[in-house]
Amino acid sequence: MSFLLFLGLAAVVVAAERDDSRSSWIDRLASEHFREREEATRVLWGEGEQASEALERAARSRDPEMAIRAREILRKIDLGLTPETDPEIVELTERYRGANNQVKSTIFHELRRRRAWRQMLRLYDREDDTTLRDNLARLVDGGALYAARERLAMGDADGAREFLEMARSSPAGMLALAAFHRGQGTINEEIAALGEPTDPAELRWLVALHRAAGNARLAAEGATMLRDDLVAAVMRVCLGDPLPWLEHFGQGVHLADEPANLYARAAAARWRGEDAAAERDSLQRLMRSRDEMVRARAMSLMFLLGETELAWDAYVRQFPDEAFLQFDALERPDEALVAMGLDPDAPDYENFLKSRIARIATPPSGDDNEDDEDMDLDLDAETARAQLIAMSYFLERRGSHELLDRLVVAELLEFAKAHPPRFGDFLSDLFATPTMRLGASELATRVAIAWAAQRDDENGWEDAVVAAFGEEPGYAEWWEMMGNLDPETSKGERYRGMLALFRYNRDPEKIHQRWLNLAWEALDQADDPINHPMFTQLKFLLGNVVDLQAVDRLVRLGREHDEDVDFLGNNFLIQIAQGRWAEAADFMLLQIASNSENQYEPRADLHAYAAAFLRRAGREDEAEAHDTWAETL
Repeated sequence: MSFLLFLGLAAVVVAAERDDSRSSWIDRLASEHFREREEATRVLWGEGEQASEALERAARSRDPEMAIRAREILRKIDLGLTPETDPEIVELTERYRGANNQVKSTIFHELRRRRAWRQMLRLYDREDDTTLRDNLARLVDGGALYAARERLAMGDADGAREFLEMARSSPAGMLALAAFHRGQGTINEEIAALGEPTDPAELRWLVALHRAAGNARLAAEGATMLRDDLVAAVMRVCLGDPLPWLEHFGQGVHLADEPANLYARAAAARWRGEDAAAERDSLQRLMRSRDEMVRARAMSLMFLLGETELAWDAYVRQFPDEAFLQFDALERPDEALVAMGLDPDAPDYENFLKSRIARIATPPSGDDNEDDEDMDLDLDAETARAQLIAMSYFLERRGSHELLDRLVVAELLEFAKAHPPRFGDFLSDLFATPTMRLGASELATRVAIAWAAQRDDENGWEDAVVAAFGEEPGYAEWWEMMGNLDPETSKGERYRGMLALFRYNRDPEKIHQRWLNLAWEALDQADDPINHPMFTQLKFLLGNVVDLQAVDRLVRLGREHDEDVDFLGNNFLIQIAQGRWAEAADFMLLQIASNSENQYEPRADLHAYAAAFLRRAGREDEAEAHDTWAETL
């Protein structure tokens, strides 16, 4: 007997023995003894797909115990559950079957949190409630992508495809699968294999492949054959023809938004060289709607149509405060003043400013003794507050500091005496913070210094710091520390210094750098700089202010003392700003490794950044590898 024949016979014998053993376990599903039934269930479940054929026969058995247990095992195998699966995932999956739709949605979120992608996708695939399927589609598409990227990161392309195939029943899932083929370099093979399909399902798949491959013309033709007007129109936009898209949305099929539909019809008419007067007139009517959102939408679209005169007239009439700011931003001050109800040739700033201060200084109850810190101003007062800040911003930008001092400061100080808590809230709004540019920081500074000085106690200055910066302890600590850095400086100048330090005001005199130098001197003189309070304060400052040179110095100081101060990614920004591409690339590679170690979703963008930095660092081979990863993911 030849050796190969011997091996063949041995394989037959082993297979027969395995079948006999499996038959024995199948029989035990109906055993009289509970323990044997349970053991048989565990063994057959552990065999998974290999036992499916035998279990399917058992599921048709006349013995109810055998049939029920076989069906349960088949269901678990079908849902990707194994004896090693997390028991919580098994329990959630089992509970899904008898749950109502609300509970099913909750179970899906729990499965997603536990990264039970296979179970999510299988349950979704077998869900026959179309409403629930629509609600779960986003979770399913996202789950398939996460699972596929995890598999790709593990080098398991077949596993990635399996997950994406599970989600291909949705348009987004089908596109993701097509993109997978593009990343794997198999997209042309998939397209060639389909030929010229007439079956709608195959044609939809061909359209998705053409979209992923960037073949907009062929995708548009296929979508037209499917009567998928939306996809066909979008593909035509990619080819430079927006008319089908405009005509499609002008019908209001996909967008229940009357202003947008009117705009689409008007734009389509303009594109065809036709008159759009009817649509323009309808939009003009909507600009007078009782619904504020509809009015604003109609105005925006009227601007897009180029009907700017009609749009501005409506905008000024219905949203004067916003129109004022828009005209100001466009450097059209006369029109801005008209929008605010002032004569640009002789603006009555005094009456305007003082009347607004009087309004916000009057408690809503009309009781001058009202001091409730939680008192909400009514709408008129809120409008007065917004207009006062906007006009102060307008005048301050034009250097009218003396005018503001004469008309505003004394009035606001009287407001402060009568109602300190509400004044403090207003003063906070008056400051233009680094992230909120609308405000009058110079006026706010002058008022805050005068307010604190007239109280003549330390609480006054503390309240002024809170008004500008908020109640985070780090700011109060800086205020105290600045007094130690330069005891000879007046509190008013120290206050200005703190505003400059945190980049609140323009700083032509480089006050920011002056105080920063004093902080560095304190650290240089310290025996243990890392444990000196100033080290912590500088970390706080540089976590709130962009100063890459200072960050670099602090990072280097930390390294000298084995202290990690690479906070908020600023060190990474320094590497880029200074062209230290090798260090930037290494930082990004560490991020990728950390994501992998912590089992976060693999991210294509991190690999794209890594490729860019590696290429700038002259590490071309590594860059190409990460380019491939970026495309794959």
